[in-house]
Amino acid sequence: MRIPKGKSWRVLLVVAPLLLIGVSIAGRRIASGMTAPFVRGSIGMGNFIALLWENIFHSGRIEELQDCEKRLRELEVRIDELDGVKEENRQLRAMLKLPEVRNWNAIRGELMMRDPAVWNWGFRIGIGEADGVIEGAPVLFGPSLAGRVSRVFRHAAEVETLANPTCGVSVFVFSGDNVYVGILRGNGQPSGGIPSAVVDFLPKHAVIQEGASIATSGLGVELPGGLPVGVVCGSPRLVDDARMSAPVALNADLRWMRFVSVLARSTE
Repeated sequence: MRIPKGKSWRVLLVVAPLLLIGVSIAGRRIASGMTAPFVRGSIGMGNFIALLWENIFHSGRIEELQDCEKRLRELEVRIDELDGVKEENRQLRAMLKLPEVRNWNAIRGELMMRDPAVWNWGFRIGIGEADGVIEGAPVLFGPSLAGRVSRVFRHAAEVETLANPTCGVSVFVFSGDNVYVGILRGNGQPSGGIPSAVVDFLPKHAVIQEGASIATSGLGVELPGGLPVGVVCGSPRLVDDARMSAPVALNADLRWMRFVSVLARSTE
């Protein structure tokens, strides 16, 4: 590109100072000083925009995490509710398998209160005298005997379970071809552990096999015969050289009951 001769001196006046500034240390300092405010402003603005964006984004993340935690808690509550419904349905289905006991009616009831200190030994149910419940009536969990009514109120009743030492029941032990009569009573801890019982006052020379089934004898006036109770779960032992005793695993899971049935004599 050729520069017109008339204008060459003007171009020289512009280019010469720029070259001087570019090649000299003083010139570079002057240029740096002139442009520094703009450069710093540009960097400061960039940092400000980055900080602003980070705060907005970070705030959104916090809200998103909080929303996720809330939804997680809601799902946990729903899972607990579903587990409770499943257990309730299971127990209700078990109640439908109640044995048909002639001259006895089943009254359905729900557990209302339970003392943690004596969890395995008893509870209160929400049916009572107004519903036909009487003292001493058998209490079933599913088809199996769980305990007996120990005290009755107008609209409630207290129950002693088979794990309670004060709850004695006359039973038959079916061991092979032999049938023995004994008294079942609780021997477990009032709280904690698996509720257990023992069948006592069996004949001294009784031959008791492990796994032998146990059912109510029906010898008392308040308890029908044939209700399943449990099985012999260990070796029998001789007591006072006079009678046999054997440990019992109860059929009814006394720890997790929510619904029970109380048997009452039919008035028909």
